Amino acid sequence: VGGVSWFHTPTKPRPGPPPAPPRAPPPRAGGPPHPPYAADLEPQAGPEASMNTEYYPPGGFFFAVTVVGTGMEPSAPTDIDASFQEVSGISADFNVEELTEGGENRFVHRLPRPARYANLVLKRGIVTVPSFLADWSGQTIGANLSLPIVTQNLMVSLLNETGFPVVTWGFFNAYPVKWEISPMDSMENRILTETLEFSYNYFERINRGN
Repeated sequence: VGGVSWFHTPTKPRPGPPPAPPRAPPPRAGGPPHPPYAADLEPQAGPEASMNTEYYPPGGFFFAVTVVGTGMEPSAPTDIDASFQEVSGISADFNVEELTEGGENRFVHRLPRPARYANLVLKRGIVTVPSFLADWSGQTIGANLSLPIVTQNLMVSLLNETGFPVVTWGFFNAYPVKWEISPMDSMENRILTETLEFSYNYFERINRGN
């Protein structure tokens, strides 16, 4: 009999998603707990997991200053030299030299020069007890270059709520270049402050963790 033959080609079933790992059954009454299943040991995504990834910048009001590797010791470094009202001048930038190329009128070449660092400025209430930083500044500036300048390494550390340093800046081969006392005014009731300013070769930032 004439006609058309139809052939059916079976198709392979599509693979479905892998089965979920079994969960541990509820604890048995009066017996030891079931051993943990793999699914119970895997971290589960939820509100707690998303909150752990959030980052909060630390405050800038809890910090300390440290003198490292003192080259002279007119007086031993004391805790009074770690506390300051304000620290500023942690800054660095590149000088740029412009160079004109003959025949190129679209732009000028801007070549980087060595980095330039601002002076480190430390401000605190005036100290009337023995202070290494005060003695060092007085001897260095007061000598008026009649004595060799002795450099020190300084560290400024940002602290967390437990007093642990989270970020530290190290200033290498620093020496005092300015010592300023705030004005005294009989009409105002405020603390007399002193400002110590230091020059240095360079500084480095060290992340200490959280």
